[in-house]
Amino acid sequence: MSKFNYGDIITNFRDKSKEDSQSTIEWIKNELNTWKVIDVKDNFYYAEKLDNLTKESILDSNGKKFEFFIGKKKINRDYKLWDFDFVNAVHERAIVAIEKEKIEDEERAKATDETIKKYFDDGYEEFHNKGTKKRSINKTAEYFKRELKYVWDLIDKMSEIESSNNDNNYGVEDANDYSDVREELFGPEDWEIREYFDKNKSIRKLASQYFDDDLEKAWEFIEDYDGRSDGLEGARDYDIVYEALFPDDSDDDENN
Repeated sequence: MSKFNYGDIITNFRDKSKEDSQSTIEWIKNELNTWKVIDVKDNFYYAEKLDNLTKESILDSNGKKFEFFIGKKKINRDYKLWDFDFVNAVHERAIVAIEKEKIEDEERAKATDETIKKYFDDGYEEFHNKGTKKRSINKTAEYFKRELKYVWDLIDKMSEIESSNNDNNYGVEDANDYSDVREELFGPEDWEIREYFDKNKSIRKLASQYFDDDLEKAWEFIEDYDGRSDGLEGARDYDIVYEALFPDDSDDDENN
């Protein structure tokens, strides 16, 4: 038996939970929906998407209404009949939360380097009372609205300075996202590139992955890499790439 019927206007409008890390604006955009039930079939509702507050139709870029099949289980569990007083009250609380977040964003944008470093050292999970301590360069940059490179350099520099205001003192290597951020900012380390080559045994794949399809750069990287015994000749496509890079040498070999 269906919880809702044809013509019902239903909504999952609700306050954002404290555990949700999205901003209130993102929460409203990504999580909240109001629908008009057009049909009920088997395990699905066929519904038209409406504006949460006004119940007006929402049109796509082509001027067509947004209509979807939505799982009945989700609708029956999370939705209730639309009521203006209820959704308006939630909306007013959301406006207050948005204004508060704007002020907090402005304050974080003015935060000192020492505050940013302490946030990183203390760990964002512990700072927000979410449990296990984790240190993240990405989370720190997001929280204080700073460029990733700025936060990397700040942590790297200040980890070398002892501070009486901070019981902890951690460097970028202590971040749980150290490797990902390092690669995003500076690209992969040489050993990672060499490891990729050793795994795939292909100069062409290496060129495609790390050198914008430049076979010569890929060839020179392996040729110059120090400390590994398995070099270019171990590649499955060595002969093909050699012929492409050194056609004159290939012709000489054929003539001889």
